Amino acid sequence: MMPVGSNHLPAVYEGTLADARYYVAITDTGRRIASQWAGNTKKDVYKVDVANNKYIPAILNLDGDIRPSWISPSGKYVLWYDNATRHFHTFDGNTTTNITAGIKVPLYDEENDVPDAPSPYGVMGWQDGDARVLIYDRYDIWAVDPTGRTSPVNLTVNGRKNKITYRYIQTDEEEDFIKAADKSVLSVFDNTSKQSGLAFLENNKLTAALQPVQPLYISQVNKARKAPVYTYTKESYTLSPDLYFVQAGNETRLSAINQQQSNYNWGTAALYQWSTFSGKPAIGIIYKPEDFDSTKKYPVILYFYEKLSDNLYKYVPPAPTPVA
Repeated sequence: MMPVGSNHLPAVYEGTLADARYYVAITDTGRRIASQWAGNTKKDVYKVDVANNKYIPAILNLDGDIRPSWISPSGKYVLWYDNATRHFHTFDGNTTTNITAGIKVPLYDEENDVPDAPSPYGVMGWQDGDARVLIYDRYDIWAVDPTGRTSPVNLTVNGRKNKITYRYIQTDEEEDFIKAADKSVLSVFDNTSKQSGLAFLENNKLTAALQPVQPLYISQVNKARKAPVYTYTKESYTLSPDLYFVQAGNETRLSAINQQQSNYNWGTAALYQWSTFSGKPAIGIIYKPEDFDSTKKYPVILYFYEKLSDNLYKYVPPAPTPVA
């Protein structure tokens, strides 16, 4: 028996299928005070080969991002994002490779508005046998060779062109990796209309939609363990979240939780666009009474903070204003 971590290597992680052969050890010892003004700390990252009792430096003084879920399932590859190169890198125990150099669109937050380096959009997960790691940009999903020998492939193809964002929904909490041949569920979000849907990614290609893009917000997706049966909720500003069941393309509504809402004068929500004083296009949500009369005058409340228009189709139940 040998200890893998220590006071100098306090964080140790293992790939989901590494079988205690490989670990990743991370430390920022002696550099934590800088986080008070830098917002993060630089880290030393080691690949630990237990069989040979080796601590192999993957990268020292990393200014970037590394997460336990980014380790390849077998533990062969250490994966991190580097703020200096703004790319993802792998280390296999011998060689460090910039695996996303062939991706010519930003893999970091394009709308970053804080005085820190922009964060990466993240990693969807690893496929069978560590063959590919799936990486997000603002819109699309890229299949990337961890060896860097073959070029990255945009699996969702036209997300950026159409301003559609695709993101993975994990429906098996016990999965060790993403099986390329299985139907992986993706959320689909139209950044222009704010509508949403659900798609399948199968054999690294988009296939028929589970739910087409529609003027609703779809969430809480679940799948039966051994059957292609799904449940999810749908909602909008005027429709509280209800549960739906779909099998073989046939959808059934299972709940109607807020029928009493019909007794009230509710409201409507719509996108509203304007130009700022600098000429930059801006977008927000305009809320009006359900019985709005365009010939009448109404008091107006303006709320301006962050970016909330993506919530156009989210249900907002009446609630007291929180008091700090």
